[in-house]
Amino acid sequence: MNIAKILDLLKENGELHIRGISKALDLNPFIVSNIVNNYLDFFVNSRSIDQFGIRLRLIGLKPGKENTTVEDVLKYIQVKKRIRGS
Repeated sequence: MNIAKILDLLKENGELHIRGISKALDLNPFIVSNIVNNYLDFFVNSRSIDQFGIRLRLIGLKPGKENTTVEDVLKYIQVKKRIRGS
């Protein structure tokens, strides 16, 4: 599961940029960005930096979320769906 792979990579390496995550996991950067935006937004911090004329989006787990599991993400998604459905 790609969510688990991204979580594990962030736990091991700390903050990484979207393209770095996609290269390390051999995933399309758009897939990584979609997963981060739609499923991991509650668990990660995101910041942009401009360096050498290139804009990078750095992603890292929020403080206190370092032990997040796929089960935590799935529970979050279920709650999010319930809230949207009401």
